[in-house]
Amino acid sequence: MQKWYAWIEESRPNTNHYCIFLDDTYCGETFYRIDPEHGNHASMDIKLFPFARGKGIAAAGLSYAIREAFDHGAAAVWVDPDPQNQKAIALYKRLGFVEKPLPDHLKYEGFEQVYFELTRQVWQERH
Repeated sequence: MQKWYAWIEESRPNTNHYCIFLDDTYCGETFYRIDPEHGNHASMDIKLFPFARGKGIAAAGLSYAIREAFDHGAAAVWVDPDPQNQKAIALYKRLGFVEKPLPDHLKYEGFEQVYFELTRQVWQERH
């Protein structure tokens, strides 16, 4: 874990990790990583404890990380949720993500993947 946090620290501002709290209760985390080798597209991730789901916490936390990624130079942000996780997919769609073909550099043999992308322009129009 210490190596991972050191890597984030060394990679800032292209990479960042945020803890999500509601009042003083830790609810989960969100993360982005801008990839300059692939058009400054940023991978996004969010993880919440079950007790924190369905309360708007994920939307708020992910929105913050998206804003930060765009503020630090991302041209677009993307997620690749589990295709069975319909609640996550619904959240991404509400935030403006659009399903697109999976880029070749993200394909992993043996994994069923879906890819959703949100451009800076769409984000700015919606927010």
